[in-house]
Amino acid sequence: MLTAAQARRVAEFLATADFDALWDFARGELLPRYGGVSAESETWGAFASAHRELRAFYIRTADSGDAVVKWIPGEAGSGDPEGAALRG
Repeated sequence: MLTAAQARRVAEFLATADFDALWDFARGELLPRYGGVSAESETWGAFASAHRELRAFYIRTADSGDAVVKWIPGEAGSGDPEGAALRG
């Protein structure tokens, strides 16, 4: 869970983050997982779109003063029935 103050800090980071600089930093790790160099344009586009969507979400959330509850399906303790089944 992110408190309202933490969500505001995430919004501030995303509002000022240079996506191209982030891409340059992560490119070498991401491309092999997402189709390689031949798919770079599509992969860059998908990540750029996700970055814009996350930035807009966190800015709206910060403007509203809300907290954020993150849920990762299958994570232990997530309350996900499938995750519980996998744990036994």
